[in-house]
Amino acid sequence: MENLIFAFNSIAPVFFIVFMGIFLKRIKLIDDHFVKVSSQLVFKVTIPALTFIMPLFNLLSIVALIRFRSRGSSGIKISFFRELLTNPLVLAAIFSLPFSWLSINIPQALSQTIDYLASLTMPLALLGIGGAMSFAG
Repeated sequence: MENLIFAFNSIAPVFFIVFMGIFLKRIKLIDDHFVKVSSQLVFKVTIPALTFIMPLFNLLSIVALIRFRSRGSSGIKISFFRELLTNPLVLAAIFSLPFSWLSINIPQALSQTIDYLASLTMPLALLGIGGAMSFAG
């Protein structure tokens, strides 16, 4: 029973936020523009901030995903390297590597800003997912 309660307490907030996104769109507090902008914000700002925390692991994961996604397309090397060099997640991971490897302390204000942005990732993404859902026939 304890495991069931733990699972519910872990998963329920995710669904609550998605349902909140659905509700907010239904009452027109958010719209398709919000969904598009929040998605871009998550991909280009908040996930890179989150990536800053564990750069090497994230960089290798992103490279593997990009490589897998570009498999089977013509011009694989060009598209792979273009996507790799323009991907905000990759750029954030590369930028953060020296800080990690050389144990460079960043100023507390900047570190706190990065943490705040990283904390936005999950709720903003889930609201956008809920806002993007449509149950119209």
